[in-house]
Amino acid sequence: PVLNRLIDQGVPPLMLLGRVAWEIRRVRNYKEEMARGPVSDAFLRSNRIQPFKKARYASAAQRLSWEALEEMFCVLGEVDRRLKSSRLDPRLHLEAVCERIARLMVSGKGRSSAA
Repeated sequence: PVLNRLIDQGVPPLMLLGRVAWEIRRVRNYKEEMARGPVSDAFLRSNRIQPFKKARYASAAQRLSWEALEEMFCVLGEVDRRLKSSRLDPRLHLEAVCERIARLMVSGKGRSSAA
């Protein structure tokens, strides 16, 4: 519903995909920062993470394996290519990427760690 509404309002599909990639990048950066120690306010500012969202990013970073994050970026790359080359409705590709990322968010594991 939200995805369809945004596309119907004229938001370009590649812009939507870029926004998803931006959020996943911030989770990856948060995970990297957590590995170095406590997450600082300076880190939050430089990554444009509002302090009240810190717990949400921490939870996602802890839940997701490095393999899951890598798989998310691979999925985003695949969908980027498909959006640029396919004649199918972009909604189909965007829905597929959202579904795959949601599954990874729930499991927290990528293909190589799913045993």
